[in-house]
Amino acid sequence: MSAENRDPASVDVILVNYLSGAVLSRCVSVLVAFLPDDARFIFVDNSPNDGAVAAASALVERSTVLTQRTNVGFAAAVNAGLGAGNAPIVLLANPDVASVSGRFADVLEVFENHRRAGAMTGKLVDDRGVLMHCRRAPTLVDFLELAVGFNRLLPRRWRRPSVAMLEWAHDSLREVETVTGAFLFIRRAAIDDVGPFDERFFLYWEETDWMVRARRLGWSTYFSPKLEVVHLGQASAPSSAGHTALFIESLYEYVKKHHGVPKLLLLRAVWTAADGLRLVRSSFWRRGDPIEIRARLGSHLKRRLRPDG
Repeated sequence: MSAENRDPASVDVILVNYLSGAVLSRCVSVLVAFLPDDARFIFVDNSPNDGAVAAASALVERSTVLTQRTNVGFAAAVNAGLGAGNAPIVLLANPDVASVSGRFADVLEVFENHRRAGAMTGKLVDDRGVLMHCRRAPTLVDFLELAVGFNRLLPRRWRRPSVAMLEWAHDSLREVETVTGAFLFIRRAAIDDVGPFDERFFLYWEETDWMVRARRLGWSTYFSPKLEVVHLGQASAPSSAGHTALFIESLYEYVKKHHGVPKLLLLRAVWTAADGLRLVRSSFWRRGDPIEIRARLGSHLKRRLRPDG
């Protein structure tokens, strides 16, 4: 059945499952309590053998399950979910959302009062209450800083502002440039205009890419302190070196797309040099056979410098 022929809903909730059995059902219960009764839950199951979606979908009256044969990545899963709904508002929620304080009416108020509001979010904190800051659109200098960390070596008066909006208390309604996609409302009209998520991003940076593209077309992203969301962070899949690798490779993809290949190569070279220095300083350099160590370091540097990732 096409999305146009489905029963109308005020909001489509897209939940991407990947090894989320420990948290998904709790997330659904939290969202059911927060959202209107006609919300449609769209589960995109990237790990269908773990049983998480079957348990979670039983908690809601209106649900659609899209089973993937393999893990297609977050951006591709979101796009599949977008195609399965037709509500004017879409909520992207990570399965490890543990609580939501506020009213759905506060979400509607932002979209109704700001005609070009393409997306909005609330105050996201982790389970210790640490704030996840809204962010500026990243520049090449920001990525170089991420690789090297030179900003903290400068006197405070010379430091450039962080990508994260650390100077702001997040205590007022405000237009911002980018936010985390862990709990993100998007106007479907903006998706129709801007386009879906870029599936070249397997995991990480896809929401930043979308918000930057939206901003170029005149859509805004808003933060509202009336919503507070506890987001556990990577609770749906254990943190590992694989997450770090995916983060960096998606970062490289973002730089190539928004800043061009020459600047990507510059960033890779700087990141490689910084990694090399870190390796030299580590116990890795001080232990083992020197010939083997040099060979492993050389392999590491060549891999980092490959422009195709």
